[in-house]
Amino acid sequence: MAVKFSEETSSGSSNGKKSGDSAFNTKRRNRGLSVISKKFDIDGDGNLDKYEMLARSLDHQNSGSITPEIVVALLKEQDALRKRQWLLLFGNIVQWLPIIVGAAYTLYKFSERQYQQNVGGKILTSMDYIREGVVSS
Repeated sequence: MAVKFSEETSSGSSNGKKSGDSAFNTKRRNRGLSVISKKFDIDGDGNLDKYEMLARSLDHQNSGSITPEIVVALLKEQDALRKRQWLLLFGNIVQWLPIIVGAAYTLYKFSERQYQQNVGGKILTSMDYIREGVVSS
C-alpha cells in the first residue's frame, strides 16, 4: 500500500517563494499544476514548497503515491542521521572538555592565590580570628 497525498502541485522549483514573487511563478500558476502534482500540494496554495517538491520527487512511478519501501528507507536514513548527530555532539563535548576543565582549574588556583595574598600569604583559620580579636569566642 502506498502513502497517498490529498492534492498535488507542479513539480517546478518555487524556492520557498509564494506564487506572486516572479513572472515565472505567475505563469506557472496560470498554467496550473499537473494532476499528479496537485496530489502533493498539501496546503492547496497552487505551489509546491520544498517539502512537497521532495515528496513529489520520491514518486518515481508518477502515480501520486510513495511506496512503503521508500518510506521505510527514509525512516532508516532519519534514524542513522539522528545517531550521527548524537555522535557529533559527544565528539564536541569530548573536544572541549580539556579546555573547560583547564579554565576551571586556572580560575580555582587564581582565586586561591588572590585569597592568600589578601591575608598576608597564609590561610587563616577560625582560631586566628579569635586570637586577633576579630571575633569573640
